[in-house]
Amino acid sequence: MTTRRHRPARRALLCAASGLAVAALPAAAQDTYRPDREGQDVPNRRVPAAPRRNLVSSWNLDLRATYSDNFRRLSDQRARYFLRADETGDESTVGVLVPRIDDEGAPVVDEETGEPIIDFVPTLQLVDVEPPDNVVLSASLRGATVYERAGLTGVVNGGVRVGTYADRASLDQRLLDSIDPNVALPDGVLATDRPTFGLNDLDEVFIEPNIAGSATARIVDDLFYVDASAVAEQQALSTRNNLSAESSGALDNRIVFAGGSLSPYIFRNVAEGGSVEARYRYTGVFVVDENLDQSERFTGERLFLVDEGQNYANDSTAHEGILEYRSGDLLDKIAFRVTGVANRTEESGSDILAESKIERLSAEVEGAYEINSVFAATASVGYDDVSVELTPQGFVDSVPPTDNTESGLSGVWWTVGFTAVPSRRSSLQVRLGERFSGTLLEVEGHYRPSARINVTASAERRLDTGTQGTFRGFRGFNSRTVRVLDQLSNVQAGSAERLLEQAVSFQGGFDDVTRQGSGAGAYDRYSLSATYFLRRTSVSASVNYTGSDLFGLGGGTDDNSNSIVSLNGQVRRQISRRLSAYANARYQRNDGRFYEDVIVGLEGNRDRNSSQIFGAVGAAWQLGPQLSATGQIYHAERSSTGTQLDYKENAVSAGLRWTF
Repeated sequence: MTTRRHRPARRALLCAASGLAVAALPAAAQDTYRPDREGQDVPNRRVPAAPRRNLVSSWNLDLRATYSDNFRRLSDQRARYFLRADETGDESTVGVLVPRIDDEGAPVVDEETGEPIIDFVPTLQLVDVEPPDNVVLSASLRGATVYERAGLTGVVNGGVRVGTYADRASLDQRLLDSIDPNVALPDGVLATDRPTFGLNDLDEVFIEPNIAGSATARIVDDLFYVDASAVAEQQALSTRNNLSAESSGALDNRIVFAGGSLSPYIFRNVAEGGSVEARYRYTGVFVVDENLDQSERFTGERLFLVDEGQNYANDSTAHEGILEYRSGDLLDKIAFRVTGVANRTEESGSDILAESKIERLSAEVEGAYEINSVFAATASVGYDDVSVELTPQGFVDSVPPTDNTESGLSGVWWTVGFTAVPSRRSSLQVRLGERFSGTLLEVEGHYRPSARINVTASAERRLDTGTQGTFRGFRGFNSRTVRVLDQLSNVQAGSAERLLEQAVSFQGGFDDVTRQGSGAGAYDRYSLSATYFLRRTSVSASVNYTGSDLFGLGGGTDDNSNSIVSLNGQVRRQISRRLSAYANARYQRNDGRFYEDVIVGLEGNRDRNSSQIFGAVGAAWQLGPQLSATGQIYHAERSSTGTQLDYKENAVSAGLRWTF
């Protein structure tokens, strides 16, 4: 929200629409860019006189062989189950019947019959195993292309990896062969019963997509626009696999989503620098493939059965309408904005997770008072009418949805804050208030004192669902990437690819914090990132946070909140004309109860906390103008208490890279 100094120039609309494609890229299905909104980060200025390049592209094709001592990141202690065949040859799990007990130790009875509820508990045995090693052969394509011409701006970013294994022997059998044969069988298990870990066989070929494309078409300048985007992305199910982007092989407990959005809208500049916008947005996210590490899995104190005929994740669709008016210079030193939003989001299709529906009507009035040419004070007030319906987890086919509306979600909300634009290369917008039963903090800022330094920050709070939220976690990139095209038009051609790499280099950093979640809830996302370029050296760092309060999570706990913090760092050095080297490091902390770990793990994480670290060093030797030999070593591990999801992995790789 800006006054005269802080509103965009009318002629900046073309530049803003160009920035949309880059800004929308990492979150192709998230909120698309509004031409009048991002302009508030910069003062009025004309489009740069430097000629804009119609095509900027940078891609790498890597052919790589990797040896890993634990390519599936398995724990060195796992539970094996036992199967017993009947007279027909059909196998069933060996187990016992146990009365269900509540938290106070009393038997749980059926409300209709009054009889005690009896659960079947499979017999399992924790045994020491030797995680399997393997050689992974892969080809990966990764990069970005920005295209601009009259009336159309588009961008493609990300990549895809295709791989196979030198040893495709059964993982289940390899683990069974590594067990000490002197380990005694548990009570009730016969020598003729077949032990199993239930692990799925390896795919002969695995494909891991993490790519997105987005485009903006200017149908009628200063009137009618269309945004479109598409994305295919792999997401981890369990917290053990959050760092899956750096894994040597295709990990288990993962889901591949395909999604897209289409958003036609009318945007019109009106008198006194004001604007009117009317937008419709459709977003669809669908499960293409999901892979649990076991075809049959029993977990926790309750019985959960996930077999190959059941679906774990939900598909998700959202419809949203937005009406907005901005006053511009209608009033001296005072500007205001009026916004109305209607949103309907539905998630369904899972046999395990809760199905949900969120309906929200929101109205907001925001005002800004210009203190001087740099600062403006802002305040806003709004009202939300929110309805949440959930189907209990585990009962999606037998229990109808229930109204689970939280009293704190609907009602009046407010914010206070400020906007500062001290120079054309820096801006900061901060809003602090109360919304959706919690503290609302919104930040959009960037600082770029020179072409070598770039600092960005962002924060938001959103009412969302797990699947939709998966594609909104990249919000922190917007304030930086929205300016990439402007930067490209003002630098020498030799630096363009470097800036483009800077714009997308942190995409992997958000893989750690945008994991697939379950249920509807209020999500907080914060991000701070910085890059520094010298002639031969570049340094990058970021801090990312995602916190969520989930509604109706179930499972016998009153605390449904969780959070993920990720610290990321990277250093690159051009040692000589032919030799370059780099080092990457990541640390991730998970706090809270993650329902996916209850499903795919042996038991819930007792201390609710876990941490993961990843470190890698690598080098490239230039063989020709576009061809390089590459090598890398890395270490990854996860540690926690009370779970069998921990692992340690060491890997070394060598390959060839073609840059084009």
